[in-house]
Amino acid sequence: MGGDGGTIAVNRRYLRAANLGASAGDSRVALEDERASQSYAMKHCRISSSPLVDNEIVCCDLGFLYLKEKVVNMLLARRTGTGTKTETETETETETLTGSQQHSLPHVRNLSDVYPVVFSTGGVNNPTCPVTNTSLNGVQPCFVVRCDDPTTPSNGTVLSEKAIKEIGVTNLQDYGPFQVANIVKLCMTKEEVNAKRTALMEKQNEEKEENERKKREKREKKEKKKRKAEAKTISNGGEMGKVLPPSNTKKKLKSAPVDVAVVVQPRVPPKSAAYQSIFNTDSLRGENKTAGQKANDLFACSGGRRY
Repeated sequence: MGGDGGTIAVNRRYLRAANLGASAGDSRVALEDERASQSYAMKHCRISSSPLVDNEIVCCDLGFLYLKEKVVNMLLARRTGTGTKTETETETETETLTGSQQHSLPHVRNLSDVYPVVFSTGGVNNPTCPVTNTSLNGVQPCFVVRCDDPTTPSNGTVLSEKAIKEIGVTNLQDYGPFQVANIVKLCMTKEEVNAKRTALMEKQNEEKEENERKKREKREKKEKKKRKAEAKTISNGGEMGKVLPPSNTKKKLKSAPVDVAVVVQPRVPPKSAAYQSIFNTDSLRGENKTAGQKANDLFACSGGRRY
């Protein structure tokens, strides 16, 4: 062993990997099972295990492939409450999902959480990379391109990892435009799925907390405005619960046009009978009057002439 000629390495313990035995075989079997699972996932729907159909394939941030119709049915079933989700189902999310296990995909909240997938060469039956012609059988790493503009015809094209590494994102903009952060790896290993799921759930929780904070601030602002209006009503001698119109409404009321056709006549007090008799033409002619009325008229006329 030391080159001194005194030891010959004939014992089994000195042979490389001699003591690994069963563990090496188990790891080999596990690797084969994982590759078979990836190949199966590349051609079947994650929810229903149905074969994938071209132009109807979508994927999520965890790299799972679905039929779009099945995703829609899953979201409808979740909304109507026809299924339940348990922690056991969530923990076994890496298994093929059927039946009630549809609801163990909490990261798929709506259709905006899935993206179209297009196998531009070979279709779903024999998908190949359009750049390197590498077979996309699930074992070879591949990525879905999410374009900056979802309406781009090349949106959802699947490229191999070899094309992205050797050619580079800059030279692959014919399938974009897209950024490195906008590509999703398909058929990831269990370790990659678990790491990605943890990061994704943290991100979604942060978004949920942010949305709740904005709603709370909006609600508080509305309540504050309502309390301010009530306080203003009380200070102006109004009744409790009676809200005054906003200031801009008052300005509109003040600036409202006035109807010029409506003229308010001043109130004139009625005149006495003696006063009215002075201007009565009948008093000059003396018609229909008694002797006393004529005497009064004569006295009033005489007094008017004298003064």
